[in-house]
Amino acid sequence: MRRTISLGLLLILIAPAGCATLNAHDDMARRTLYLDAHPALPAAMRDAIESGRLLTGMSRDMVTAAVGWPDQRSAVESPGAVMERWVYGDARYDAVVTSLYFAGEALVACEQEEVPTLALAQGRLALTARDPGGTRTDLAVAGMK
Repeated sequence: MRRTISLGLLLILIAPAGCATLNAHDDMARRTLYLDAHPALPAAMRDAIESGRLLTGMSRDMVTAAVGWPDQRSAVESPGAVMERWVYGDARYDAVVTSLYFAGEALVACEQEEVPTLALAQGRLALTARDPGGTRTDLAVAGMK
């Protein structure tokens, strides 16, 4: 009985560690597996996948090998066609959200949107503070005149 409880506790402690998949080692392993399974890929596609970059014309499988699965997927209607949109990032938490657009099986467009976060907003606003003597001081903000 005691051995069963100890084994159960050990599995509970180890299981969460085995679930983490978002690291550089996993990215490289995913890319290597795909490249090994597809030796006839053109050199430009191989290089892009290996370095985690995207090229128009990539298939969904190539994109997944290069950058992983998206956080969200949805259908988007455009004039004369329905495209699929893959979104990487979350506007609530990330400073940049990337959207990929597929027509049929091929990647046709990529756009990145800078998301206003508190840090970005503070960097763009004229900030004011009071010095210890109680007088107002304007703080210089990088990039602001």
